[in-house]
Amino acid sequence: MSTTDETKSEAKGGDGPPPKQPAWMKMAKRYGPIALVVILIAGAFAIFSGGGGDDSGSADTQVASESDLLESGPMTPEKARAEGKDVDFGPNCDTDRGTIKLVSVYAPPCVQPFTGDNGGATSPGVAADSVKIVFYRADPKLDPLTAATVEQAGADVNPQSAADTVQGYANLYNTLFETYGRHIDVEVFTGTGAGDDVEAAKNDALAIADKKPFAVIGGPAQSSGVFAAELASRKIVCGPNCAVALNEDIVDQYKPYIWQAGPTPEQANALAAEIIGHLAGPGKATLAGDDATKAKDRVYGLLHYDNPDGDYQHVFESLKAALKDNGIETATDVEFTLDLARAQENARTNITKLKEAGVTTIIYTGDPLTPASLTEEATAQDYHPEWILGSSVLMDTTLFARRLDPDQWKNGFGVALTGARGERSTNGAFQIWDWAYGGSPPNNTANVLEPP
Repeated sequence: MSTTDETKSEAKGGDGPPPKQPAWMKMAKRYGPIALVVILIAGAFAIFSGGGGDDSGSADTQVASESDLLESGPMTPEKARAEGKDVDFGPNCDTDRGTIKLVSVYAPPCVQPFTGDNGGATSPGVAADSVKIVFYRADPKLDPLTAATVEQAGADVNPQSAADTVQGYANLYNTLFETYGRHIDVEVFTGTGAGDDVEAAKNDALAIADKKPFAVIGGPAQSSGVFAAELASRKIVCGPNCAVALNEDIVDQYKPYIWQAGPTPEQANALAAEIIGHLAGPGKATLAGDDATKAKDRVYGLLHYDNPDGDYQHVFESLKAALKDNGIETATDVEFTLDLARAQENARTNITKLKEAGVTTIIYTGDPLTPASLTEEATAQDYHPEWILGSSVLMDTTLFARRLDPDQWKNGFGVALTGARGERSTNGAFQIWDWAYGGSPPNNTANVLEPP
């Protein structure tokens, strides 16, 4: 889920979705309220698939075949063909593809339009005809330096345009998806503190819990641990982007109520360590930025993020252990916190440490904002090491990568956990919005806002 490479949106925040009634809305009215099926299906699976029974069977008896899954699931075009049935899947179904009519490779299979009893109120925030979802949005006025830095990179930080974008997608998916008589109601909640304000995060979580939603999407950037715990402990789903890069032990502690948008940091570390071991193992530092460093044997240094409370110490240790398992021994490690007010000062100190330790190869793991100062400072110190991207949050997107010193990062490589950038006309959320409404969404970070 990367942000778009475009830096300007063609629509302005606050205007909401275009007023015209698109074709998809007209053709789907008679099929009733339908919505964000991913949340409901994933929720049902997470909550009700806990199992039980005898676990002593062999792997062969415990793994369902594809035909078993098809037979046990809802009526889909594939199942109808297999059973020789003629089923009307309604006007929202592309029967040739067997998916709903959505311009996305992630379009789910059509299912037979639902009639009957859907079970009524089955979970907090779930009624017979609705599912309440809270969309948390940050207030840029409470964290102006971070907002200004992100905006400088080209991202729209307007909370109203973000809310309008989310509502536009919810309106679309409420029409196209089958959610068995329920409608997704999105309620916007504006955070009361900066991204690293732990007390505000806790209070916000409690205030949201009082609203009794089924799930929360979005959350405070650097204090998501306490935010997620307060929600999950009350059996409220902390959905995608509610908690970003949350430690695996916290996810496990509160399962099934914390849903990560990607791998946990520990899982991402395992991926990063494997790619580094295979592609940049011991040998000459051939991807360094000057001939003198290229001639040296690799000396690895680990530059890693933590917050003031040390919550990510375990993540750092897991990466170091995974690197060792893949033949990578680090000569030194340098810890940093995200502090934009002192970014250049901290970069000067940290680059000096790495340079004095003789590091030829920097493995970076952390946030997407700090590397801009680090690469600028490395150039200022005439230091041209190899740069390798380990597990990170959005550092593998064009939006943030363009802030780096290009001479430092020209040979940079590493693991990417987001989708590859493409032309806007074929670019996920933007393509869907243009198809549904015409033009571009109100907020240009739609690729982050839409998937959850």
